[in-house]
Amino acid sequence: MSTIQIFLVEDDPDWIKAMTVFLNGQEDMLVAGAAQTPEQAAAMARVLSFDVVLMDIQLTPGQLDGIYTAADILEIRPQAKVIMLTSMDDEQTITQAFTA
Repeated sequence: MSTIQIFLVEDDPDWIKAMTVFLNGQEDMLVAGAAQTPEQAAAMARVLSFDVVLMDIQLTPGQLDGIYTAADILEIRPQAKVIMLTSMDDEQTITQAFTA
């Protein structure tokens, strides 16, 4: 069985720790790396090997910079799959995330 390599992009370090513990506990998943800012995410996307990005929509309070960061990562790694994470319920924001 192959392992799914996951790249976490999330501004909350406690959430990164919790998700890493949970995901690494799955037999077919491994967190390859984590970034907290759009700049870190773009830099790490150039050097990490990963299959899936778990991307927070809001990396900066009040901004939807995770959507733009996802688009940047896909320019670097077009074969990656992106899963957007949010607790927001704004339909327009969710539509923007799907479009990205």
